Amino acid sequence: MRNPMLAAPVTGNYQFAVYSGAYKLDLTAEPEQPQALFADREIASSYARAKWPTTHEIVDLWETCP
Repeated sequence: MRNPMLAAPVTGNYQFAVYSGAYKLDLTAEPEQPQALFADREIASSYARAKWPTTHEIVDLWETCP
């Protein structure tokens, strides 16, 4: 049962996606899903460095692709 005190996340509030970089160690052959979403780059970076210090990637979801 869902807790009524927890609101559904508004995905548009999150600019930065953190990826573990598992493909860099040949741990996956499938496209990687983001492990976490953050509104602040510094917090995303701190989280990523703590979990995957050498392989993580942070992607700005609001950045336009050429």
